[in-house]
Amino acid sequence: MLSNLDITNLMQPFVDRELDVEEYVIELIAKRVKEIGSMTSFDLPKISADIKSIERVISKTNDIQTAGVKKLMHELVAGIYAVVVPLYVYRFGKQIPLEKNDPLQNIIKSHTKSTSTTFRSLFNDRTQGFIIRDLKYPGKKRFYNVSETYRTVIDEAKRYAKDKTVDYQTAMRKTLKQLNESGLQTMDPESGYHQNTEAATKKYLLDGIHQVSQEAHIEVGKQFGADGYELTAHPAPAPDHAPFQGHMFRKEEYEKLQSNKDFTDLDGNHFEGVQRVICQWNCRHFAYPIIVGVSLPKYSKKELDEWLKDNEKGVRLPNGKHMTLYEAYQEQNRLARKVRKAKQGVMMSQEAGDMDLAREYQTKVNRYTEEYRAWNDYAQIEPNKYKLAVPGYHKIKAA
Repeated sequence: MLSNLDITNLMQPFVDRELDVEEYVIELIAKRVKEIGSMTSFDLPKISADIKSIERVISKTNDIQTAGVKKLMHELVAGIYAVVVPLYVYRFGKQIPLEKNDPLQNIIKSHTKSTSTTFRSLFNDRTQGFIIRDLKYPGKKRFYNVSETYRTVIDEAKRYAKDKTVDYQTAMRKTLKQLNESGLQTMDPESGYHQNTEAATKKYLLDGIHQVSQEAHIEVGKQFGADGYELTAHPAPAPDHAPFQGHMFRKEEYEKLQSNKDFTDLDGNHFEGVQRVICQWNCRHFAYPIIVGVSLPKYSKKELDEWLKDNEKGVRLPNGKHMTLYEAYQEQNRLARKVRKAKQGVMMSQEAGDMDLAREYQTKVNRYTEEYRAWNDYAQIEPNKYKLAVPGYHKIKAA
């Protein structure tokens, strides 16, 4: 069964590849800003070459992501199929190889195609960009796709390079800060809604994981005659799903849960309906098909009770406010993002040749890192150094 950590590990390579694109674009722009500041003119062919280079990097990343999606979908269904081998054996005496199970192969192909299509439509040079100052209305910010962002910043840099009444680095510092604060954003072409690349990658990939898993679970359940479902469980669950995670349900009761109705588990525990059903809205739980009376529970009552108790105990803040363990980890993730963003700021500033700005960002790195450590100590939760890592970053002397 997929754990919360399993899901995170499955998604992380996809997130890292998109963050590499973000880092490449920001540092390329910063490098050109430095060059313009030290030259009287800027080679126009270089602008065209840079934009094509950015487009190639995004396109190549999409190709790698698509190949990764295909492998991921196969591994997910293979994992689901492997878990229920005993139930196939119980019903039929054996389980046919996955490669010969046509309904499951069709599910893999269908969701590989749909998830890959989503990535290509949302992570490209037209739908990805930055939120920076609007040239027509300097008091406002707007979304520019990557090529528009590049041209906008380069045009601004050329203008300030010619203006002898202003300090070039000081004038460009605000724009560089906006680039880093924005980070690479992904915009839905239909709704116009945009979010940072990391969040978007996790959202759309998790949607794909949920959809293929849901269909595969339903299909294998049909094949061996499942009459119930068991939910996965993990420490620090979201409050709405915490009370019944890891429980077993008859099929009709699980369907009530998925229809926002009150429902009852196999032990007779009654629960009120929830708005956020399983496999929706960033849910990390999955429902595995079972045969009632035959399938043994994966989690003991003691284990589930301890996770629930630890989650509810959570953290008591100095102001008296209470946070669940789930919320404490959310705060940890927020602080980790601040550290990474500041580290990226150091690298961007170094590329731009603005060491004053680099030292300013290093000061933030130090402060946010200390906040991160202090929070982990106070909340008594394990740090995750991987979430603080930014490839290529090296600590410098702070301001």
